[in-house]
Amino acid sequence: MAEAEAVAGKIGGGFDVFDPADPRFVSPGDMPTKIVGWYFEHDLRPPDSPSEVVRCILESLAEAYARTIKTAETLAGGGSGRHDPRRRRRISE
Repeated sequence: MAEAEAVAGKIGGGFDVFDPADPRFVSPGDMPTKIVGWYFEHDLRPPDSPSEVVRCILESLAEAYARTIKTAETLAGGGSGRHDPRRRRRISE
């Protein structure tokens, strides 16, 4: 796995991301086969090497995390509040 991660870091981006929240990924099993199946079902080019599978997993999870953070920020009032002086004042009080 470490070798696949090292090679994945050298592979250029450009892969379509898959939906890590798809129910097929909940149960344990052969994840690379499940991932490739997801790509075929969506008429997308699947990863064709272990390193490409790792790269697709990392990119897909990163995008899912970014969407979740953006949703949380929106629900919290439009942003993280890091630059809101009122928030800083409340924290320091």
